[in-house]
Amino acid sequence: NVDIEAQGTYLYACSPTTEVIAVSVRGDNGEILLSWAAYEDSVFPAAEYSKAIAGAKIFAHNVFFEYCVHNYNLANRFDVPFRPDWLDWDCTQAELRTFALPAKLGDGAKALGLPEDKASNLAMLRLSKPRSVFFDEGIVWWPVVKELEDYCNQDTLVSWRIHKRLGDLPGAVSAYQRGIALAPSYSSGFQWYGELLFYEMGGRTQ
Repeated sequence: NVDIEAQGTYLYACSPTTEVIAVSVRGDNGEILLSWAAYEDSVFPAAEYSKAIAGAKIFAHNVFFEYCVHNYNLANRFDVPFRPDWLDWDCTQAELRTFALPAKLGDGAKALGLPEDKASNLAMLRLSKPRSVFFDEGIVWWPVVKELEDYCNQDTLVSWRIHKRLGDLPGAVSAYQRGIALAPSYSSGFQWYGELLFYEMGGRTQ
């Protein structure tokens, strides 16, 4: 087992114990292209997922998480195309940072005056530990699959709103991507972000 906070997203995504149990994909106009959660014996919809992202640039908040899960988990376990090129990925967190706005999804949305807010973390917190453990029945988990699916759909909606408000920022994104390339085991590239954005804006030469 891998502790994502202690060991980072890369090792978490590569772990054979990590399973994707919910996915939300939106299109250019904010429409839901795919909404899925692991209800009972449902199987990850690899074909539908691959179709939803085919030929598209993928935006996410702290996109390194989605990048790692896609390339080092889904692409290894299912018939999902490997997409290692950073030009295929962009980050709404990087966009917020560029304008010195709060980097957290919910705080950034509030700062921009967006009508939607980040979903509650309650479903995620409940999934982090069992509801109860019985010697005769084993582990009993919280029944939060529908809440988790709603959580993912709300977060992708807020991320889409942020990107539409701030626009495409190639300078910020390229700086973020270089940070990730230098520190691939970290869960975020912003350990390097400030210095690299300084380079990007011509502050000094590398």
